[in-house]
Amino acid sequence: MEIVRRWQEDGIPEKLYPLTRQTLWTGHPVSLLRWLKEHEPERYAQIGCVMMTHDYLRWCLTGVKGCEESNISESNLYNMSRGEYDRALPTGWGLLKSITPCRLLSDLPKSAGKSPLRQPY
Repeated sequence: MEIVRRWQEDGIPEKLYPLTRQTLWTGHPVSLLRWLKEHEPERYAQIGCVMMTHDYLRWCLTGVKGCEESNISESNLYNMSRGEYDRALPTGWGLLKSITPCRLLSDLPKSAGKSPLRQPY
């Protein structure tokens, strides 16, 4: 992906690695988000939050919109040094500050017992 090559030439992954502790590859959320921003700006403008595939499935099944920390920490939007999302990281990748992952599931109230999936058949 051209975007990743440009970032590598500019030394951006090395600058952000101390915060994210993540290498960079074409399938990372930041790479995909930047591609959307450059090639499908209308769709990019509609993004409300970032989540992984299994988080999207959980949202569809339970209505709980959130991310698991162990997975979203690999997004290059999570500051591993502080153990939290970092609003400065999206700008390092050329993304809007408003592009952030969903809340961490550990930050959400317990909702598993409220899921319709828990009801007996």
